[in-house]
Amino acid sequence: MKLLSVTYGNRSRRTPRPSTAKRLLIPEILFPEEHAELLRWATESSAQLKQVAPSRYAAPMAHLKRPDVCRRVRLRIQEQLDLDLVATPSGALGLYLSVLSENGTVLPFIEPASDGMKYIRCVLLLQAATSGGQSFVGNGVVPMNERDLLIFCSSTFHQGVTVVEGRVPRISLELGYEVSAAHVVPGLDQLH
Repeated sequence: MKLLSVTYGNRSRRTPRPSTAKRLLIPEILFPEEHAELLRWATESSAQLKQVAPSRYAAPMAHLKRPDVCRRVRLRIQEQLDLDLVATPSGALGLYLSVLSENGTVLPFIEPASDGMKYIRCVLLLQAATSGGQSFVGNGVVPMNERDLLIFCSSTFHQGVTVVEGRVPRISLELGYEVSAAHVVPGLDQLH
């Protein structure tokens, strides 16, 4: 497995490039202090989320007061995607906070993209569920830890989340970008 060296500010870390064509998992993209701040904010914001399905709550980030760390993390993710730093997440599912409580799930779906475009989905796991609540892309479950970032082409592959079991909910930040079909996401698209 090749390693990709990524530098954030004056810090550097090495992240693995997976050997799969369907997804890119970047472990611990958040620093511990960023994770603590985002998780605290997400927990405090949970009362503002709308129920969108049984045991599933979400709200577009535009409807929530966000700490500065949200912008820093979004820009870091855009840099990882090789997107212009002024790019903005696209559509209704472009940038939102998601909470899946006990028995919550996301059934498989594909996000449509406009002609000549593709949709890139990023899932940043802030809190893992007691059990279950694992993302899946295509036919494979993607084991994730808190602070991990999952990137995949959601206009090509089915995505979803397995059923959450237990009292601790799954909390994630989700970002989606509609980009040119020719856009190359480093570590992901050259594998297709």
